[in-house]
Amino acid sequence: MKCRECEGKLEIHRVCRKICMKCNVCKKEYDICKVIQKLDHEIQKSLEQHSAAIM
Repeated sequence: MKCRECEGKLEIHRVCRKICMKCNVCKKEYDICKVIQKLDHEIQKSLEQHSAAIM
């Protein structure tokens, strides 16, 4: 999945029981709930490994 700002790759970022998507180029963070419908299969599989709640 790509960043809306700079086209960098969004990666899963976990901080203090919260999961978000963070761009590896511009470091912008996206709330997982705002982008969840656009997640690709690779990211969905990675999220299964995290124990934080997604709300």
